[in-house]
Amino acid sequence: MKRPIVETKILSVGDRIRPGLYTLHSRFNQVVNLADGTRLVSVVHKEIGAGPLNVVVDNLSLDQIDRIKIGRQSIVLGQQRYGLKGEHLYNSAIVPEELNWEDFEENLSLTKELLIGRSQPRSLAFILDKRRQDHFTSGVEKAFVKRMVDGVEQICAGKIILGVKKLSGCGWGLTPSGDDFISGMLFGLNVIQQARNKDLSRLVTDIYEASRGGNIFSEIFLKLAREGRAFERFKKLIWALNYGDERQLEKSATELLSVGATSGADLMTGFLITFELDLFNISEKSQLQFSGPHSSQLTVV
Repeated sequence: MKRPIVETKILSVGDRIRPGLYTLHSRFNQVVNLADGTRLVSVVHKEIGAGPLNVVVDNLSLDQIDRIKIGRQSIVLGQQRYGLKGEHLYNSAIVPEELNWEDFEENLSLTKELLIGRSQPRSLAFILDKRRQDHFTSGVEKAFVKRMVDGVEQICAGKIILGVKKLSGCGWGLTPSGDDFISGMLFGLNVIQQARNKDLSRLVTDIYEASRGGNIFSEIFLKLAREGRAFERFKKLIWALNYGDERQLEKSATELLSVGATSGADLMTGFLITFELDLFNISEKSQLQFSGPHSSQLTVV
């Protein structure tokens, strides 16, 4: 009996991918990262989802992929050429055309509860709940916690760029926690910029420039965050904050928290802290304090 022929497909192509030849950089279970020196393309399974630099494939083994050629109307993977149509293009812009600011702000509180209650033990959620610092026990881990807290305190005190520099590159993994946190801040500022009709481009640019200097992944993801361009799971959270009910918000937050070891949670923490501190309106005399040994709140006084 003949086995049915399974057709391989390209489901989505990121809108920030540029034409060129990209070769193998790194390989994981459901992701193959390919680079051309300064730019990145990730070939991913549909379970990972769309993104500004993702090529989402179906029924295609990633084991043998070591190069990809991106054209304007086609993609070549291995020996197979795939035609591209407008329907393949993923729109990575995070901010909806109309922002329901009142509902958005109300839903931020529930998102914060979900982050604190469900994120991985060693995520940056301790920035919003001091009790979670207890998960960090070694000397190295405690030094990491102190540096992150010190950086956020500097940001809240109005020394935003000094604080960002302290956070930049702090942590471990493909993208350090500090870089994920800064990306979340940049996304948050993009939302605030539209919601309040304020030009925050200078602040966004200054934060981005202060955070540069990490690996290729951090460098690229920070640039995308500066431009307000996000992967699908983060976009779903933005949509749920703006339009969704409690069930949809819980689902989208849970999906984002599953990204990486702590990357999704760290990104969400930076995003939420931008609103928690009202980052744009921080004055030089502001001071950050934890409101108690068992507080889940940050107080600006």
